[in-house]
Amino acid sequence: MKLVEAKAVDNLLYEELPLKYFYGRNLDTAVKNQEAIRERVAQIPAVDAVPVKHGRWVNSTTCSQCGWQMIDDVLESPNYVAFNYCPNCGAKMDGERRESDEH
Repeated sequence: MKLVEAKAVDNLLYEELPLKYFYGRNLDTAVKNQEAIRERVAQIPAVDAVPVKHGRWVNSTTCSQCGWQMIDDVLESPNYVAFNYCPNCGAKMDGERRESDEH
């Protein structure tokens, strides 16, 4: 899914697209089509979204965003699989590992 800014769509409809793109051979039809599209866009429900935080595991145990650390019991478990997100802050662990993080 891709989230878009509603004002950007409105800007596209009114400022960037020539009226000829609204299927009208005359100005009245084009303006009506443009208004109809604008009304439909305004009716699309908004989603509750937050920006994605990106982080990385420092020394394979510590979240670079919030400092949360995995406990030894988790790391030593035979079923341990590295998280692709931080269970504490939700940061997506897709950042690059840095040599300076290894102590």
